[in-house]
Amino acid sequence: MSKYRSPASLHEIQDNGDGIQCKRTDKDDDLDNGVKSVLDAVKGVNLTPSSKYDFQSVLKSLTIDELPKINIFLEILKEMKERCPDLLYDLMNVAVKNPSVISIRNITSVIVAYSALMFSRNNKNSAFQRCTTLMAVAGNAIDEFIRRLNQIGISLSCTSKLRILEKAGETSKNLLVEKLKTNQRMKITGVY
Repeated sequence: MSKYRSPASLHEIQDNGDGIQCKRTDKDDDLDNGVKSVLDAVKGVNLTPSSKYDFQSVLKSLTIDELPKINIFLEILKEMKERCPDLLYDLMNVAVKNPSVISIRNITSVIVAYSALMFSRNNKNSAFQRCTTLMAVAGNAIDEFIRRLNQIGISLSCTSKLRILEKAGETSKNLLVEKLKTNQRMKITGVY
């Protein structure tokens, strides 16, 4: 028996030879009620459509080739400062308890929140999520962990993980070829 997790419910899936059968579990009701409670809680929030955040974000424009060459946190912070200073101010006020003591953790928390919000607005704004996906893979994270990070907007999906790994492999190969062209005394060790 394997588990399948959709955003709104958890099902037990069985293949009894006649095909796949889904069976609701007690967790389904808990999760469905939790989602319903969250949606009910935001009903009173007055949302007005805004194009204020529909700009060409650094989160969208950075390629996998550029990510290792820049400080993504600094680039995101610059973007926030230039394009949405009010949001930066509000998030910093939430993250920082004592304004005379601002830590790196406060700043990175704001950047993570902004990245998740921008990814939620447009899934092409995914530079930060690409980085966290690659870090999760480098740390030998299992797919279930990556799926959970994806559900909260912090990483890409497992399907996207495969595409980004393929692209990262190509980038590494191209970088190696360039290094070999300029430094022919380089020693390569590894297992094929």
